[in-house]
Amino acid sequence: MSLMEAAAQILADGFDRKKGAVSDYEDLPEGTYEAMLENVEWRVSDSGFEWLSLQFEILSEGFENRKYFGMIAFNNERFLNQNIKLAMRVAAAVGVELQPEDFAAPETDLVDAFQDGVGQEVDLTLTNWTSKKTGKSGQNFIADEPQFD
Repeated sequence: MSLMEAAAQILADGFDRKKGAVSDYEDLPEGTYEAMLENVEWRVSDSGFEWLSLQFEILSEGFENRKYFGMIAFNNERFLNQNIKLAMRVAAAVGVELQPEDFAAPETDLVDAFQDGVGQEVDLTLTNWTSKKTGKSGQNFIADEPQFD
């Protein structure tokens, strides 16, 4: 199908040029998925926000080849201890034992430490949340060593 044919089909399907959703991306439903840690990197947004980005490939039937991008940020003092624990737990799930020194320069040391876990399978549990105050929503994640039935 050519680009012109694809554009014509989108319009024929009723796409609203002014308000139509551009992406049909949907979050994965809440639950636990078989997943593999595919990539780890330190990311920085245009505004300067920084986080550890963990990319998982979903292996569970019906969701194969979907990606989940987990983020762990260390810039909010209120959640600092919680996010350090999250990083340690996810690392342990992929066979990596983080040390305090790995957090000295997280943009390099933490990413390097996680590299030994790339390719490892985990049970990835996703839970949805919605802020009563702002109405914003998102997903939390946790990774555990895989449990075989």
